[in-house]
Amino acid sequence: MDSHYMPAKDSFPKSQWNDLPAIQTDVPDHQKTMSNGNKGAAGARWRAKQGDLIRDGKFKEALQMDIDDARRIAREAGNPTKYDEAIKEAEEYAACREKNGLNKPKETDTPADVPTLDPASPGSGTASPSDPPVS
Repeated sequence: MDSHYMPAKDSFPKSQWNDLPAIQTDVPDHQKTMSNGNKGAAGARWRAKQGDLIRDGKFKEALQMDIDDARRIAREAGNPTKYDEAIKEAEEYAACREKNGLNKPKETDTPADVPTLDPASPGSGTASPSDPPVS
């Protein structure tokens, strides 16, 4: 089993990585997630979009991206409800974090702590034709 952070750890300030919602996934399923580091440019864009949403105060939308992705993977595996219980727990935890003002970068986070997409960094280049779109 792997821990799949929702939203992706790389989309959130490092100061809060240990407190993000996560679900337990089978290792092959985790490797199929769009936010996984093995997704290259498409994964970098996914995580950057989540970071943008979080900075804009839209944590729930960033979380929903990964929820929808986990459900897609479960459907493709033939078990559409495979992660529903774990997703429900992650949503409840995220709601608790929201209630306590924890779903946004802290005022003490410096710009270096808040991830952004660096076009010059590896894995953040042009999409290949096989990369799914990030909307």
